[in-house]
Amino acid sequence: MRPVPFGLDDVTRLAAATAAPLVPLLLTIFSPEELLMRIIKVLFRGKRVCGNDQSARPEGHCACSPA
Repeated sequence: MRPVPFGLDDVTRLAAATAAPLVPLLLTIFSPEELLMRIIKVLFRGKRVCGNDQSARPEGHCACSPA
């Protein structure tokens, strides 16, 4: 017997069905690249995501991180 009457698959489907109508609105506000980066940041719980080569900077920090 399950502790709740729904599973992770049900929650995922509900989240996708809820978010789908918002995509056109978000694309009018953000560029697709920026929207994708924001989604990735949320999924990885705020870890810095950067497309720049971090090894190119001597201190090893991302060029897009705040100083």
